[in-house]
Amino acid sequence: MNEDDRVAPDRAQLEADVAAHPFLIGISAHHIRLLADCAMRSHFEAGHIIFREGETAQSLLSDRATEK
Repeated sequence: MNEDDRVAPDRAQLEADVAAHPFLIGISAHHIRLLADCAMRSHFEAGHIIFREGETAQSLLSDRATEK
């Protein structure tokens, strides 16, 4: 087993989620890992303002709605 094979379960799930995004399907595993290195999970309550029209982007958001 090499170092790349020893991935924490949460990290493995994050990489799988990144790889499954329709915009990213087909990119290399190396690039998936690079994107996952920059990714973080966030949760926003209904009605919470995430950004306003015209603001400079600080991040790339990917919607992954989940039920509680």
